[in-house]
Amino acid sequence: MQTTASFEQETVLECCNLRTYIHTRRGLVRAVDGVDLKLKAGRALGLVGESGSGKSLTAFSIMGLIDEPVRIEEGSVIRLEGRDIGNLSRKQLAGLRGSRIAMVFQEPMTALNPVHTVGWQVGEPLILHLGMTKAQAKKRAIELLDLVGIKDAARRADDYPHQLSGGMRQRVMIAIALACDPAVLLADEPTTALDVTVQSQILTILAELRKRLRVAILLITHDLGVVEETCDDVAVMYAGRIVERGPVPEVLQRPRHPYTRALLASMPTLDTEATLRPIPGSVPDARSWPKGCRFASRCEFVTGRCLDEYPPTFAGDAGAEVACWLYDEAQPRSQGGLQR
Repeated sequence: MQTTASFEQETVLECCNLRTYIHTRRGLVRAVDGVDLKLKAGRALGLVGESGSGKSLTAFSIMGLIDEPVRIEEGSVIRLEGRDIGNLSRKQLAGLRGSRIAMVFQEPMTALNPVHTVGWQVGEPLILHLGMTKAQAKKRAIELLDLVGIKDAARRADDYPHQLSGGMRQRVMIAIALACDPAVLLADEPTTALDVTVQSQILTILAELRKRLRVAILLITHDLGVVEETCDDVAVMYAGRIVERGPVPEVLQRPRHPYTRALLASMPTLDTEATLRPIPGSVPDARSWPKGCRFASRCEFVTGRCLDEYPPTFAGDAGAEVACWLYDEAQPRSQGGLQR
């Protein structure tokens, strides 16, 4: 019998050197450029960064929801439950989506079909993947709608998406994603279009379902506050690469990378005397990344080495990792490096 501890050590999703490029007439856009991620069973990993950092494209690449001119480049590896899914056919990927891996999209109104009832849409994957009859699927769909907190689920199952509020539509999306008991759930900015109260409700639902169903969650967001509340681990993404990762308390309380520190400093707080510090400059052009650290032009700790060579990943304390030359043991701390 598998114990809870051993279950949570199992890697269910892994990306190695994931590179997703956009082939345009104006040049090659290296939007996702060597991403390594590892997601453990029953745990939640937050993927954070500014808009345009490559977060959502990473998720769409994992799901196989990309098309020309976007391509996953050779050498990229995506493993789901130990199986390499990076080179599967469209038909094979379709068989996995909704069954072993599922996704909650940012805007449910565009993801849901306006001409079908929400009950039918929750039940459809049960028919396709599990072979249920329509009657069985509808019964289970009502149970799932109730599970995600939709009151009077039996009646609401016959409603169309436009008859529901934004928060209820997002709950429907979660019900669809969890219908076939997937091992991995990707949630792409699932609360962005919702008001604060509903955001909290949706995040609570995801946290409760993760504990109850043991599903692993990759939560994509730009909000470190959301990560702090809902995730076990966090990976910070900048300019197509992961610059820092580790347990949430370690990364958010002792940020190592200057970009992570800048993100935290730019977040609003309840402290009325605190001053927000916007990050100067902008993300470099993905068609011509600099040869050194991609954050160098915006970093207050930049050195000549940062401009000339991209840093490897250095191991920190408590399982944290950071891609920053300031943590190279060979570099003297007198050069202005951040303190551990």
